[in-house]
Amino acid sequence: MDYDFQCIALKIQKQDYPSTMKVPEVSQNGAMRWKSYFWSFLTDRPKGKYVGTEDKGNGIWRVFYRDIFLGYFVDKKRQTSIN
Repeated sequence: MDYDFQCIALKIQKQDYPSTMKVPEVSQNGAMRWKSYFWSFLTDRPKGKYVGTEDKGNGIWRVFYRDIFLGYFVDKKRQTSIN
């Protein structure tokens, strides 16, 4: 049989995070810039993408990529705990 396959380009729409979230960009090495001059490594998977960070109080932030919860970020220690 002769099959004719077509490539369908899927356009991924831009993620709009709530206005209460800070939205840093993940660099090519997998780190995000925090407060202008600190860097914290997240993971290299969403490099070049934006992540949403939600304040939970006491310097603890929840980190999301789109609607996927990645883990926690401790602002005071600049440590990341990714699941």
